[in-house]
Amino acid sequence: MMLDLEIRPGDVLTHVQPGAGGYGPALQRGSHAVLEDVLDGKISADYALEHYAVVLDQDAHAIDAQATQELRNERLLTMGVRSQ
Repeated sequence: MMLDLEIRPGDVLTHVQPGAGGYGPALQRGSHAVLEDVLDGKISADYALEHYAVVLDQDAHAIDAQATQELRNERLLTMGVRSQ
């Protein structure tokens, strides 16, 4: 559906659009793709850690590869899956 609205100074326009739930297990998502989402402001570093098990440096600009792999392996073990 297309809307044609006049927006004037001082008006507030809110656009809400559903997003996809993604495909596949979160722990299999590439850590660099997760970092890009953080850098683009789509998700927070805390969300990346909690949901994707991606550990970022203090400034959230780089991946701590060793810590990320260790955390992902730990999470897989708790799920009863062998480490990758």
